[in-house]
Amino acid sequence: DQVSRSRVAINRSNGFPDPSVVERTVNHKWVGGLVFNPPTTSPSGNNVPRSALTDTQASWTIWLNHLIVEINEETMLTDKMQAALNHQINEEISSAYHYLAMAAESDRQGLPGFVNWFKMQYREELLHADRIFNFVLERGGNVELDAIPKPNVGPMTPLKLFEESLSHEQYISQCIFKLKELAKSESDHATDVFLEWFIKEQVEEEASARNVIDQLKLVDGNPNGLFMIDRELATRTVEPV
Repeated sequence: DQVSRSRVAINRSNGFPDPSVVERTVNHKWVGGLVFNPPTTSPSGNNVPRSALTDTQASWTIWLNHLIVEINEETMLTDKMQAALNHQINEEISSAYHYLAMAAESDRQGLPGFVNWFKMQYREELLHADRIFNFVLERGGNVELDAIPKPNVGPMTPLKLFEESLSHEQYISQCIFKLKELAKSESDHATDVFLEWFIKEQVEEEASARNVIDQLKLVDGNPNGLFMIDRELATRTVEPV
């Protein structure tokens, strides 16, 4: 259905729109209206060409076409919101690249559980990017992909790896918060609601990194303790979002 945010009652006898009820929605609220004659204006009051009003079927067709255009305009992303979402796609893919480099560093240290944890994080970030990618397209926007910077990950201790992970997730959280603020300032309620999932996700991401940091501080470099933590991190999996 092209008018995914409008509902028009159809007369079963002739297949034309029923002139008794037309419903539309803006920002998830249905608004019903009674229409007893073929309208001569579009929903927002724009004039419909008189030449098109030769019969009921034609006038309803023109009216519904105007409805489609106006609903699309109301639900499209603003240029500013689209640019910000595109930038966040880049941030999420950059994060994935960052975690892949951390997985490589963990492998260098002989920590297969750490490798698994960071590779799962890498996959999660790609899923986040894909989620935003799909949202932009669903809103009728254009996706523009930027270059991915080289990750700055060098030799570091297991504790430092997770402290870096936490710092990075806190940075991503701030990016999401700024997107949320922009959505509110642009009166983009759809994007505002969409971003709620990411805010909850970031709370979990930060908590997960803090939990490992706390464990690493407890073992304080003890090989046996590090072995146990590595074995636990090896069990992490990622569920599709």
